Amino acid sequence: MRTFAVMVLAIFVMGCEKEREKDVLAGLPYWKWAHFESKDELTDAISRSSVLNSGPISDGNAAPVEMHFRCAAGKMDFYLSWNRRIDPDSLVDTRVDSDSHEPNKWGASGDRTSSFYPFLTSAFLDRLSASKSYVARTSTSSGEITAKFDTTQVLKETQKLRADCKI
Repeated sequence: MRTFAVMVLAIFVMGCEKEREKDVLAGLPYWKWAHFESKDELTDAISRSSVLNSGPISDGNAAPVEMHFRCAAGKMDFYLSWNRRIDPDSLVDTRVDSDSHEPNKWGASGDRTSSFYPFLTSAFLDRLSASKSYVARTSTSSGEITAKFDTTQVLKETQKLRADCKI
């Protein structure tokens, strides 16, 4: 009887631990999508963005890297906001699923916290939409950082943007 009681207690405790683990993960900023819309007060032009947060970053900083898809004035942009300063001349090395990695020079934002993908095509967006993961690495003054994204929902989450920008 005692063995049975210990087993029931162990199962109950393990169940509580799994429940708590889900609650803790739900409160973290990782792997989540957000959507934004803004209107230019001067021109009334609408800008829409879909943003995917990465998982935890290799540098230990709690702020995730953000993958941005933006449609403004009929033009689509794809960029990564690193949320930390990157080296101005660093390459961005990326990998989709198990494809070969591709180191390329991306354009940097003025404040050096974002990198803009220079080769945006519908074929690239189609490949990303069909993928499961996207990994990006670049350099900062304190070393390299690597971010991994869960891209399984890219097609669904960017469909409206792609239609707006006709890409």
